[in-house]
Amino acid sequence: SNKNIPPTVFILLDAFRWDYLQAETAPVLWQLKEEGIYAKKLRPSFGFCEIAESSTGVRPNQSGLFTQLTFAKTQHGRIQSTYLKLIEQIATWVELYGGRGSTRLTNLLTKDFITPLFADQRVDNLRYNIPLRLLPLLSAVEARRYTEPNAFDIESCFDVLTKNGKRTYDDVYVINSKVSGTDESRVATLIEKAQHDFDLFMIYLGGCDEFGHRFGPNSEELQDIVSQQDRWINQLIKAFPPATRFLIVGDHGMLPVTDTIDIGTTIRQALSGFKHARDYILFLDSTLARVWWHNERAGEALREIFAAPPISQKGKIIDVKEAQRLAIPPPGERYGQLIWRANPGVMVFPDYFNNKVPLGMHGYPTHLDEQKGMAILWGQNIPSAEIDEIELIDLCPTICELF
Repeated sequence: SNKNIPPTVFILLDAFRWDYLQAETAPVLWQLKEEGIYAKKLRPSFGFCEIAESSTGVRPNQSGLFTQLTFAKTQHGRIQSTYLKLIEQIATWVELYGGRGSTRLTNLLTKDFITPLFADQRVDNLRYNIPLRLLPLLSAVEARRYTEPNAFDIESCFDVLTKNGKRTYDDVYVINSKVSGTDESRVATLIEKAQHDFDLFMIYLGGCDEFGHRFGPNSEELQDIVSQQDRWINQLIKAFPPATRFLIVGDHGMLPVTDTIDIGTTIRQALSGFKHARDYILFLDSTLARVWWHNERAGEALREIFAAPPISQKGKIIDVKEAQRLAIPPPGERYGQLIWRANPGVMVFPDYFNNKVPLGMHGYPTHLDEQKGMAILWGQNIPSAEIDEIELIDLCPTICELF
């Protein structure tokens, strides 16, 4: 730890795929990668906890952090779930018979008044379209301020920096699984803080993730946002002292969505003798389906459904051996007694997070080049070098090494 070490700005470009970096659309980043250390491809682990992975330097099977939400099996949660099921039914009746505007009214009431009474605030931050009755049964795994001590229940680069007396500015980064403001406003805020006395500045830019989902990862709109982010990065470089180092990371890539599978309807029709939340719990991530059951009869029926068409044709069950290969926690009480993953390009829809089918999605096995991001380290005393591929877990020791 050296007090004379210059500050570092960590820029997280969410879903900036490695091949987005082209001289024509991102001339500033292109120059930085020529002058600094450039990791052409960055491979994340399978799952949806990239921030935990980059912050702790360990894979999901070691950290236990795999998806944003897990099952919290408590009697209190089961009782709350029963009440919320009744509220769901009432809301359905209101929308059915209440006429125009009733859907918006019920959404407002449940989000602002009902949900906070029954669900943990950290879960509520991730609610999206998750059925009300499931909220008390879920726990959020990444929903903390990451710079707080032991935020991941395993040592992180932020814990190391704090021990060494380093100060981190993270107001324009992800906090409690959420971000405040827009990319543009966060850049403006960070520029205002550029001369302040911090050692590590962190900022989140989500445009590539948003536009990749909405318009597709190969769209003209996506290229436009890449160029805009390139201009913002140039503004940040000019705002900070000349000695500042910049660590710029695209944490994962994205694939075009080419097919969908309606797992929810398939299961409801096949399990007509069982009730959701009473006999089993189904959680529909965008590229995952996870199931828990309360009796073995339901479990046996569910295993048969997932092993047969149409579900088996568009993905595969993750057993213990496959979980080891993917470096994720095995099937069990926390993430699902049965875990199914979609084939590349296949989207689970309807799911609990999207109102319409996105044109781009991530969350597929990360050996695919389209799932990979990139990284650039540039600044004072940083040599010029190119590395063909690194992993997302390499960021944690890199950040620690900078200080």
